[in-house]
Amino acid sequence: MGAKSFTEYVSNTFENEFYNVCNEWLEEHKDSLEISERSLHQIGELEVDYVNVKWVWVEDQPDMRIKFDVSVEAEYSVSDGDYHYDDSVNKTCKLMICCQGDLSKDLDDFEVINVSDYDGKSRKQYPLSDALVPIIYKNQLDEEAEKILKKYYPKALLQPMEIDPYKLAQNMGLNVEMRFLTKDASIFGRTFFYDCDAELYDPTKDEMYVENVKAGTIIVDKQAYFMYVIGASHNTIVHECVHWEKHKKAIALARLYDKKLSSIGCQVVGGIAGYKWDSYDFMEWQANAIAPKIQMPKEMFSKYVDSLITKYRRETKEYDLIDIIE
Repeated sequence: MGAKSFTEYVSNTFENEFYNVCNEWLEEHKDSLEISERSLHQIGELEVDYVNVKWVWVEDQPDMRIKFDVSVEAEYSVSDGDYHYDDSVNKTCKLMICCQGDLSKDLDDFEVINVSDYDGKSRKQYPLSDALVPIIYKNQLDEEAEKILKKYYPKALLQPMEIDPYKLAQNMGLNVEMRFLTKDASIFGRTFFYDCDAELYDPTKDEMYVENVKAGTIIVDKQAYFMYVIGASHNTIVHECVHWEKHKKAIALARLYDKKLSSIGCQVVGGIAGYKWDSYDFMEWQANAIAPKIQMPKEMFSKYVDSLITKYRRETKEYDLIDIIE
């Protein structure tokens, strides 16, 4: 199963809307278009024959809303305004169509905000990829971790402290459960974005069974929990919290293609269980990279280290940093 493309979905779903928008724009700008043609006696009616979506730039918005600029190339015909002649010519124009919608409503509230001449690539402040995964660079990871803490665990940015992953999940409206996900403990944790019937493992009967799991549930595998140190299970919970905060829109897009998709299962060895999507590998990289930075925010860690250096300099009378580190 390949990565899901928002550009492809928009192109297939809103083709008629784009066709109508382009027709309206051409009619409104008819007098300013350069359509001088020797084969025409005078400029007549303009009609769009074909609209081709070239690219879509998506910007993240609060909750499940998004804005997206759609670059389209419209082929249109210009008929002869002199009714004595049947001649026409074909022309092309490039437009940028600014749209918005809510993924929690499956984009049923799709709306065109603005239409303009295409003047180059759209720049977004909070960009999403074509799979609706946040575009986050390595040098932004600490900032992204602090955003999550500021929103759900603000006291952790006031002084150095241990982050309680259960409290973080609770503050995000999530419920953490310890259950058996698989027989071989190959999946450490699973985040459920939608209500669904999920397969779980019963070790007493040595069989899988189906149970309804509510959206907003994080299940950490009991067996994997006991196989690893407690820090690993804490990291798993925070890891799943990152998926919930950053990747709901990518899952919503995937569900526009496949309503059966309801959760993400993270393998003990890394990666998304059950799916071989490049974009989902990127999601897993983000969760892996941001989770430890939430548990150890950079500014507070630096503050704690500085306090330790000051303490040991005072106690040992050593001021060379390499002696202190030793």
